Amino acid sequence: MRSWRIRIKVNTLKKRVYQSSILAVSLVWVHTLIAQNVLQDVRPAAADLARFEVIEERNENGAASASPVIDSLWVEGDPIWPFLSQGDLWMNTWADDGNLYSGWGDGEGVERHGFWTDCGIARFAGSLPDIDAEERCFFAPTAQPVVNDKPSSLLFFGGRLYGQFHSPLGDPWIGYLAYSDDYGETWTRVGFYREGGVQTENASPWTRDKNSFFRCLFFINMGQNYELNTDGYVYGLGIGTEWAWLKGVRLARVKKEDILTYASYEYWTGETDGEPQWSSSESDALPLPELRTSDQGSAMFHPGIGRFLFLTSMNLFDSPQPWGPWTHAGQWTGRFASESWQGGYQPGIISKDTGPDFFWFTISGQNELSKITYRLNLGKMFMKIRETDVDDGSQDRPDLPAVFRLDQNFPNPFNPRTTIRFATVQDGMVTCEIYNPIGEKMATLVHQWMRRGDHDVVFHAEGFAAGIYFYKVQAGDCVQMKKCVFLK
Repeated sequence: MRSWRIRIKVNTLKKRVYQSSILAVSLVWVHTLIAQNVLQDVRPAAADLARFEVIEERNENGAASASPVIDSLWVEGDPIWPFLSQGDLWMNTWADDGNLYSGWGDGEGVERHGFWTDCGIARFAGSLPDIDAEERCFFAPTAQPVVNDKPSSLLFFGGRLYGQFHSPLGDPWIGYLAYSDDYGETWTRVGFYREGGVQTENASPWTRDKNSFFRCLFFINMGQNYELNTDGYVYGLGIGTEWAWLKGVRLARVKKEDILTYASYEYWTGETDGEPQWSSSESDALPLPELRTSDQGSAMFHPGIGRFLFLTSMNLFDSPQPWGPWTHAGQWTGRFASESWQGGYQPGIISKDTGPDFFWFTISGQNELSKITYRLNLGKMFMKIRETDVDDGSQDRPDLPAVFRLDQNFPNPFNPRTTIRFATVQDGMVTCEIYNPIGEKMATLVHQWMRRGDHDVVFHAEGFAAGIYFYKVQAGDCVQMKKCVFLK
């Protein structure tokens, strides 16, 4: 018998189901059908979309203070489609191999199998926007049991890819962690259990029956391989539902080495004498003042402006620290934005290939051309930086390098990975490229705006032929090249 599915995008109710009794009844109907595997998505009327834009603008923007750093922002051009794809929730992270790894939800992904999956993982290679896609895992985190998993965020560091997923979509029963040691091809769930099921040791506490505010957790990416992090903690912004959330955004942190241990997480409870306070009990967590979203967003540290950014479906917020003070940088879509950027939801901010005043992001939507459609759409967001006379003092710091330096890779010879270390003497765009002996460029490991300082980049030679290669680093007018040897 031919299977069938009503493809009505649940996202259509994603942010609107509490606005009328009719929609509330519809939500019950939708959730019932989802439980019966009949409905995958729900699509709203155009009038509902327009009405929600006004509500979302008020809820997200509210009375937030204006950013002291970002004066205004805009998205360049129209949505870019770098390859064929289908799905939404393209949340991503920048790994040590120079590639981006991204989740997707409810679609065929990047290789168009002809059938959908609830959640998958893809790898994006190349420099933005000219990236190529490869499927890593079609049923993520695992094919069985099928529980309508959806990605909330990904994070890579220490040779391992981490993810926070929620199940099912919409008003999830549980948010939980998973990890992959082979760049997203296979995954291990941590602490997952079904509603009414038996809890194992280290079970996730982020569940509906506990009224958890962290069932959807957005890890804050900090550069490639998390290298811009300086305090040894992983931070994540949390909300309780995938959409229609009206209870603020909260913050959790955990030491990097304890990221998979739920009992090690701490929750922000405010500040005392300017210092953040933390509690091991989620019930003590307080919403971050002035930070709002009604559905999933994404976050990163932007090295160009030295600020943390939180991107939502309509707004951008910024802050000097994960705990704030968060301010409103601007509204990038909505009634007064470009027609091409209307109707998208749950964007994935990209930490790779940022510039001094811009960053890339992913987004999906369910519109007709020429707006955001149901695929991976790339956008490039520019920020107009306010003029300031503030000196950060970096030019006088003795701990920062005074001369440009490119070290010999280690180990050398290597198989199949080696680390390239270099030092830059000023903030600016940096590239690190791999060449073969006849001068052909084989890979771009870094094409990124970086702060002055010491940096490590990992060269993964899987798929390369054994032999001699050259790595070149350029920072401004400074260029150096060295030889390395790959043995198999």
